[in-house]
Amino acid sequence: MKTTVRSISRSHLRCGFFILAVTLCWFALPRAQGQVCPNPPGGCGNQNTAVGDGVLSSLTSGVWNTGVGFQALHNDADGNQNTAIGYKALLSNVSGDKSTGIGAQALSNNTTGNDNVGVGFSTLFSNTDGNRNTGMGYRTLLFNEHGSNNTAVGWNALFNTRGTASENTATGSEALIHNNSGERNTAVGFQALHESITADGNTAVGWHAMLNTTANSNTALGREALLLNTSGFNNVAVGIFALENNDSGINNTAIGNLTLQNNVLGNDNIVLGRRAGDGINGVDNNIIIGHLSGIHSRFGQASNRCFIDNIYGAIVDNNGFVARQVFVDPDGKLGTVPVLAGAPNPEQFTPHPGQPQDSTPDAALNRKVEKLQSTVAQQQKQIKALVAQLKEQAAQIQKVSAQVEMTKSGPKVVKNQ
Repeated sequence: MKTTVRSISRSHLRCGFFILAVTLCWFALPRAQGQVCPNPPGGCGNQNTAVGDGVLSSLTSGVWNTGVGFQALHNDADGNQNTAIGYKALLSNVSGDKSTGIGAQALSNNTTGNDNVGVGFSTLFSNTDGNRNTGMGYRTLLFNEHGSNNTAVGWNALFNTRGTASENTATGSEALIHNNSGERNTAVGFQALHESITADGNTAVGWHAMLNTTANSNTALGREALLLNTSGFNNVAVGIFALENNDSGINNTAIGNLTLQNNVLGNDNIVLGRRAGDGINGVDNNIIIGHLSGIHSRFGQASNRCFIDNIYGAIVDNNGFVARQVFVDPDGKLGTVPVLAGAPNPEQFTPHPGQPQDSTPDAALNRKVEKLQSTVAQQQKQIKALVAQLKEQAAQIQKVSAQVEMTKSGPKVVKNQ
């Protein structure tokens, strides 16, 4: 039997070695874009984790990312330390770092934004490059695109914020829901700052507090405080229904339930106490302290008035003649000692415990006079007591004299013999 031996040509060997070398190089070289996490679920290159179809399928150099859900972190290339859990969560993220999207479409359009947290359906859905935003709840911060440092907690909180609106805080269902471009607002409570659109620098805490539209720099603390305010600014309302009907009034301060409740246009009013100033609605520069409406019994409502409750008819202790008359100067300063025009300002004084005193130039003389008056008063009391005693003694003497006269025998006639 003849055996035939065929030699392998060098050309075939060279071809085989070439194919083998190419294959080895293919496995040895780093995987190209789209190949870092080729076979989810499970761990993949650069300590990333991908679970779901299309998850982290575009990754190149990004590290420590976790994607769970259909196309979560689908476009991430070199973004790092992101966490996406839910349908298309952080779908468009390319290079943004340290963001967390939990919920269907949470942070879905984020591309380069960093340090964002979106928890809830479509939370921070439109955010592209805004940073350090936090949204927790259904559709919170839904339309925020470029704004940063916003915080929204609650159903549809800061829902309509757009553009670069930043530094807003909304806690409560529909809080700041219509805010569009306003910044530095704080709303805490159901529908707090509900109608605010472009206003800046407002703080509202309470149910329906300040349904504001465009006004700036207001503070409302309490249920429906500054409820109907539209363009009034620099107002402070603390208490249920405080400044409830204010529309365009400015620079008002109302502290207490129902304070300045009916004011609509009035400015620069200061009221303190339940229902204080609830009768005025368009006058300015009133100061009302106590349970007073601000309506005068003769003059009605007027501007530039001061009302203080619990003074009229109240008694003061004048024991030892220490009570003082109270003066008021054109600057509104109260005091008990008037000073001459041009005299130095005598502000330093050392009050005696339980008895206010001062050290004005006339104060020492006044105290001497007061002391003498007190001494004279005591002496007068003593004199009155002595007079009473003398009168009593005189009455007793008179009584004794009468008794003596009664005991004397009648006149006798002596007959001479």
